[in-house]
Amino acid sequence: MLKMGSWPLFIRRRFPNLLFTYFAYFRAVEQALLETLVLVHVENAALSSATKRAQDLAELRAVVRSIGNEETGLFGSVCQ
Repeated sequence: MLKMGSWPLFIRRRFPNLLFTYFAYFRAVEQALLETLVLVHVENAALSSATKRAQDLAELRAVVRSIGNEETGLFGSVCQ
């Protein structure tokens, strides 16, 4: 889950809709990438095991969330 705590308190209080819009963007990106990866795995089901598919999904989710946390943290620091 993306972290809102890295944003300055005055930003969180003054612009709550901005924060939720920004977080929604990363959630939408994560969902789209996960759905794409699932479709790729379905098309190539015989080539990979269930364990490999689960690892791929977990890795993709972790990377997207890491990028999202970094980006939102950077944006929050710019707003200080």
